[in-house]
Amino acid sequence: MSPALSSTTRSRWDADWLDTCRRHDGIAVAWARECPSLEGCCRLDDVVDACRRDNLAMLAVLTRAQAGCPVAGRCLLQALLRSLSALARRDPRRTLDDYLGASWPVAMSLRPEPGANVLATLALNTRKAMVREQAGVWLLVPTADVPEPAVDVPITAADVVSTSRRLRLVTGASADVLSSVYDEGLSGREAAERHHTSPEMVRYRCSSAVRALRKHRHELLANLPA
Repeated sequence: MSPALSSTTRSRWDADWLDTCRRHDGIAVAWARECPSLEGCCRLDDVVDACRRDNLAMLAVLTRAQAGCPVAGRCLLQALLRSLSALARRDPRRTLDDYLGASWPVAMSLRPEPGANVLATLALNTRKAMVREQAGVWLLVPTADVPEPAVDVPITAADVVSTSRRLRLVTGASADVLSSVYDEGLSGREAAERHHTSPEMVRYRCSSAVRALRKHRHELLANLPA
């Protein structure tokens, strides 16, 4: 990730937030009267602070955002910004812009389980969405000698791994690692701990398996579930 791009994105985002607060701060008082978890909030910054420390406040703002309130949606994303910035810093392939863009459909479709940490769940699900999107790119990297077929259905990491396992295009051990990294979204260190190996071996297995899948991508595409 380009640090300059991240800085530019963050600066632009902060400027937009200041403008939102200038125009809509007064709505926080109305929300506080209606929602006990937002009690004492006088400004939108107060709402964001409440979301970061209180799961019920975050759930209340999420519910308003899903009902179509744009100010609630902006508060939700502002509360997520720290977590998304941390994820983007650790991801060499994606920028903060990418994570912000991916987080919105995740938030709008989220139906939190009782007791779930809403903020953490949104960040984790955004990360998983980014990983699954990357998985769909495996088979679409163009080569000089083989034209790419048209793909009309979304390709998920789970589909790719299960099909490659069934066709024996990769070893069972490599398929297990691919599933952990690309489907579940584990980091290299987390995957290494799960599979009792090193992060370097995880990277090697992923790299060699992806090369094998690209080599056999036509066969793989033909056998993916419809």
